[in-house]
Amino acid sequence: MRKVYLLPNVFTTASLLCGVLALVDITIGRTVEACWLILLALVLDGIDGKIARLTRTVSGFGLNYDSLADIVSFGVAPGLLILTCLEPINLRLAASLSVMYIIFGALRLARFNVQASSEEKKVFIGLPIPAAGGTIVSSFLLFQQYQHLAAQKIFLPILVVGLSYLMVSKIPYPSLRNTKVKKRNPFDYLVSISVIISMLVFLNQFIELLVFIGFGMYVLWGIGQYMAAAIQKRKAEREAEEKESEV
Repeated sequence: MRKVYLLPNVFTTASLLCGVLALVDITIGRTVEACWLILLALVLDGIDGKIARLTRTVSGFGLNYDSLADIVSFGVAPGLLILTCLEPINLRLAASLSVMYIIFGALRLARFNVQASSEEKKVFIGLPIPAAGGTIVSSFLLFQQYQHLAAQKIFLPILVVGLSYLMVSKIPYPSLRNTKVKKRNPFDYLVSISVIISMLVFLNQFIELLVFIGFGMYVLWGIGQYMAAAIQKRKAEREAEEKESEV
């Protein structure tokens, strides 16, 4: 293995480490810190793939290592968070939802590894597990921030069931892997980064809400596009049937 292959795997390892540390934090009651670690793992997970493509070091080893890191950071860690949050209400329900989410996440990753070289080049088939994990932890942070813990215990089970189904569904979701960025002056990037940082500082008290809205929009975008395509297909079939009946 060439040394250049180590670079993306370093970020994958960092993402995995964040997931492991999140598990430790959850077991000792530091759930909010664990959520931020999972979100950091999500950022690192995006960086490792980008680096692998830019340096042309995409490999089967990297793909499988990334999936192993994902099941820990975005599968087991959020699953343990679900168990911890819902255990006071009903232990069996909490355990069932936690296990279901983790298993469906593993199935999603297994299918991705098989289809990565064919179907999932431009879109993801089913909700990616990082997005599912990010949605769960961002919802947890949101309810913790606004102290709506009773509402969280009602909303979370519904959210977990929905996300679990979406992961193993055939609903297509956009992939940012093949997004082409237009060449711009470095000064323009500096200005853009400065504006983003300024907005984050200004909206710091709403950061949990913004993160949840971001993940929520991604989840709903796939559902909306799928439904629109289904309606369009149904309409086309009806028009074809009408033409055949006229003949």
